[in-house]
Amino acid sequence: MGVTLHLLKDTSNPLALSVLSSPPSSEKSAPVVVVLSPGKTMPALPHAAIYHLREQPSVQEKNAISYSRLVEMIFQAEKVIAW
Repeated sequence: MGVTLHLLKDTSNPLALSVLSSPPSSEKSAPVVVVLSPGKTMPALPHAAIYHLREQPSVQEKNAISYSRLVEMIFQAEKVIAW
């Protein structure tokens, strides 16, 4: 089963956080979330892999990705959902 990529612009979106906080059903893989807005706090989503978009991600910054990596992730995902 392919990955569902969630692009989260606003980390305070209650519907997005509710959907992403629930555990995935047995036939689905865990969602991958990319926080698009700079400076936003990473949401606590225990069932998701979370990445933060940065122009120049540093090696020390855990889970930071570049724009080129985001494009790769979009093309590799089975579904992309923008919140």
